[in-house]
Amino acid sequence: MDRLVNIPCLIIIFLTTMVTNDVSSLQYFLTQPENTTAMVGSLVTLPCMVANMQGVCQWTRDGLGLGVDQELAAYPRFTMSENSCALQIAPLLPSDEGVYQCQVGAMPGVAPITSQSANLRVTSEPGQPHITQATLGDVMEVKMGEKVVLECQSLGGKPAAEIEWSDQTGKVIEDEVVKKVVLME
Repeated sequence: MDRLVNIPCLIIIFLTTMVTNDVSSLQYFLTQPENTTAMVGSLVTLPCMVANMQGVCQWTRDGLGLGVDQELAAYPRFTMSENSCALQIAPLLPSDEGVYQCQVGAMPGVAPITSQSANLRVTSEPGQPHITQATLGDVMEVKMGEKVVLECQSLGGKPAAEIEWSDQTGKVIEDEVVKKVVLME
């Protein structure tokens, strides 16, 4: 009878040892990339730290693999950190906008892992606003009482610039002002 009691205990100890050894060899994310908004020309770092990393790290942008080397030859402004899988992009360009993921490949007995998706949004400062009808800078001669239609442009802003009209005293003009935003790709 004592013999039957000892057998289940040995099986439980054996299973516990197997599960403990298996979990300790799993690779998993300590930090993952998050949605990021950054200005054109800046340095951006998308974090990615992996515990028990056994596979090879790589990043994807919009589902396309960027490479597995620290210096990504096809993307000279992109580098992967030496101590982690973090991705640095400098200088940031509008074309870098997209959805990024950090991935670590499989090894024998170790499953691959893929981070959460992170949306990188690239912004840019708006250009100097100007009145399109004015031929001499922002000065235009108009006779007293004459109605005039003026158009103001500010190119290159992402998000689009907020433009306000004001009179010579600095008071914002809101009557008969039509706002129109044209997205220029």
